[in-house]
Amino acid sequence: MKNTYTIGQMAKLHNISVHTLRYYDKIGLLKPSKVDLNSNYRYYDDYDSHRLSKIKGLKSIGLPLNKIKILMEGTIDKVEEEFYDMRKELITKINNLNEVVSYLDEQLHQIEEFKKGECCIEPKILTFDRREGYIICVNESSSLNERIKAIVNFEKKNNTNADVFFKPTRLMHIDSDGRAHLKNYLALKRDISVDDPNDCYILEAGKYGVIDHIGSSKNIDESYMKLLKYIYSKGLRPCNEAIEILVMSSNLTVKQEEWRKQIQIRII
Repeated sequence: MKNTYTIGQMAKLHNISVHTLRYYDKIGLLKPSKVDLNSNYRYYDDYDSHRLSKIKGLKSIGLPLNKIKILMEGTIDKVEEEFYDMRKELITKINNLNEVVSYLDEQLHQIEEFKKGECCIEPKILTFDRREGYIICVNESSSLNERIKAIVNFEKKNNTNADVFFKPTRLMHIDSDGRAHLKNYLALKRDISVDDPNDCYILEAGKYGVIDHIGSSKNIDESYMKLLKYIYSKGLRPCNEAIEILVMSSNLTVKQEEWRKQIQIRII
């Protein structure tokens, strides 16, 4: 003999709300087996209860109700197709979350370095592995609006946030007087894998002259001069191109004295 449940009993049995059951009825996901025409009371049976358990199971793994409705009436082939699609989406989300964790770890490390006074205030020569990134087309003559639009278009194209998933970087040209001028923005990858190798900028592996500039950019030329002088003092020849990595900027702190850019000039 089949059991019969009122809407309240069904809700209590499955630990969900009466409102949810009414909504499932409204969208055709779970219709009661019987509705009293006089009182409009809904009554459910064991088959409905089993069906609700299945709905809850599919919902718990993140499937939306419209997909669940399809699967409830579908074949194993349809279930397989939806599960493969969902698995692909989940892997993308996991990868994105791992990128966010890497970003947070990096920022915490940079803050800790700054607090301990471990920045590269004095110039030094460091060796870096090959690095890759994307060019964002702006230059020194670009207005603020043009720069913002270029970043927004880049984020839209790559469906990502430039500050979190990349290291915000400026590609600079150094003139004969040692002054640096903005060539482009560079979205530097946190790892070495770039989706489209035809659309990437390569920073070759090798030795780089490095110095951290603390504060606003008003006197950044002094940091460039100091670094160039150090490179020449070591009998080395610098490239006429540099990068400025925004280690800590206004997106992390309002205090200019805590802003930190790392200047890197490749040694030829």
